[in-house]
Amino acid sequence: MSIRQRVPFKFSDDGYAIDETGHILDEQGMAVEQEEVIQKLRDTSEKRNAQYALLLQALVALSVLLHCIFIVSPSKHSPLMVLYPPSSTTPSSSVLPLASLFALLHIFVHLNLSVQLLPPGQHIRQAFTSNSSGILPLSYPVLFGLASIAPVVAVMLRHTWLDISWWAAALLMTWIVYSGQDWVRQENEALSELEKLRYTARGA
Repeated sequence: MSIRQRVPFKFSDDGYAIDETGHILDEQGMAVEQEEVIQKLRDTSEKRNAQYALLLQALVALSVLLHCIFIVSPSKHSPLMVLYPPSSTTPSSSVLPLASLFALLHIFVHLNLSVQLLPPGQHIRQAFTSNSSGILPLSYPVLFGLASIAPVVAVMLRHTWLDISWWAAALLMTWIVYSGQDWVRQENEALSELEKLRYTARGA
């Protein structure tokens, strides 16, 4: 039994490499192939980012719904009590001062987060920005500050961990959205750096 030697490339008369399929691997071809690979990576990244943004929008909407339920609730107790009912030994939960006002503030924070998740050229975001003279959506440092007020007050008043966790929900959501967008930004920067490193054919 003889072993057939596989020759992956041969060369044409002008010095360009040719693979087994007859494809000429000249400089222009290499540049085109690299461009196609980068474009596929960018398309995949954009699709994944769109799905991720949709998931975050759903989480923001769910959190807004919980805050709306809290506002119309007469007890003004943490919705987490449904999942973790207080026992007889648990200290009674008191209502946070200005609870409805804080809930409205958190809904406002969520509205800004939802707009932050929209692409810069999206018409809803553009309308939101133009109608607010460019002030909205608020920057993340401001959103972090607004979302921190209620949980800090709850901690200072020594509320139960259920109350503190509830009032920290907007702060947690702000961090999740911020981290997600920061991850997307880093991925886009990596693709941009990859584009700078792509092969450029002579004379192209």
